[in-house]
Amino acid sequence: MQTPRLETKRLILRPLALSDAPAIQRHFDNWNIIRHLATVVPWPYPADGAETFVRMQLDKVSADEDIHLWVLVMKDGDGEAIGNIHLRPSAEGLKGNRGFWLAEP
Repeated sequence: MQTPRLETKRLILRPLALSDAPAIQRHFDNWNIIRHLATVVPWPYPADGAETFVRMQLDKVSADEDIHLWVLVMKDGDGEAIGNIHLRPSAEGLKGNRGFWLAEP
């Protein structure tokens, strides 16, 4: 299922792409973010953590799993991902069915 692009007054929420991995790695390798997430997120965050995560999520999208993934981008910014939102309406278990994070700056 294709995740739609959404826009708010200040943000663009667009589908996750492999090209987002470097920005996600830069922002996500931060204890102040990870400490609020599910315990399945490793700490210390591995150097290839974002690329591994993005590839795994894109594989789920390609397999037509019931998952929706957005990255948050400032409308007046440079296009860099500053956060992530995921929704898995059918998911159950420790990770739950939704999650998000936003870069600290």
